[in-house]
Amino acid sequence: MPGHIFLTARDLARSVRFCDAVLPPLGIAARHDHDGKTGPMGDPDLKSFGANGHGFFWLTQGEPAAVHVGFFAR
Repeated sequence: MPGHIFLTARDLARSVRFCDAVLPPLGIAARHDHDGKTGPMGDPDLKSFGANGHGFFWLTQGEPAAVHVGFFAR
């Protein structure tokens, strides 16, 4: 299991809908919504997905950078 992965998405709501659809068959589900206003100054809003009580796949709104993440599945 990964420790953590942070991805920036241009359309956060659309990316969350995508993750909600494709990650559960891999045993990964929505875990936590972090409201940046409750964290330190400049803390972003984050949506996490994970498994076994651990959020490790995080999304935030912004201008994405090139990244590639692969998952193994049966």
